[in-house]
Amino acid sequence: MRIRLFGSGRDCFACRVMRSFAFTGLGAALGGFCALALGLDQHEAVNWALGGGLLTGFLAAQRRSRR
Repeated sequence: MRIRLFGSGRDCFACRVMRSFAFTGLGAALGGFCALALGLDQHEAVNWALGGGLLTGFLAAQRRSRR
């Protein structure tokens, strides 16, 4: 299998990396802001943000691998 760094289509390496960054960032923001909305302190919110980022990154990778 040849890895395409850039190219047409949605399956090039750069596109996959940028999609992973986007989903991880959305999950981190969602986890962190939900933790703050629930009244947790900032240290706990950072932990929840990391967990949310890892979870959405994992789910996005699993979704891509099933295709």
